[in-house]
Amino acid sequence: MQEFIERPLLQAGFFILLSIVILPIVRPKDADSVWSIAGAVYGVFILVNSVLILFVPRVWFYFLYSMLFSFVYLLATAVTIPAYIKLTNTAGSNENAMVFLVAMYHPLVALLVIFLQWAYLTVFGQ
Repeated sequence: MQEFIERPLLQAGFFILLSIVILPIVRPKDADSVWSIAGAVYGVFILVNSVLILFVPRVWFYFLYSMLFSFVYLLATAVTIPAYIKLTNTAGSNENAMVFLVAMYHPLVALLVIFLQWAYLTVFGQ
């Protein structure tokens, strides 16, 4: 479990696989729904990744590594989701990747967690 906590690569891989597994189970009716589900899973990845920053010894390394794999996550999704839509002949325009604009919040959420941890340790000590 410690390996999962300290490695954003494993987290990103897990959530990419989760997206791929959830889609056939949920069976979205159109391409917009497929993108929305993938975006929701990405949002959960951002939250989990940002909260786990509290449990790592090298915070800034983890932060930068997380931003890299967040970008890799988006690239992987840009390949896998259109492939899923094409393989399943899902109706729709397949152009609703706007849901991934939530990506801009990843650094903000992670920095907020870092700040809150610093503030807590400053006020209440170690």
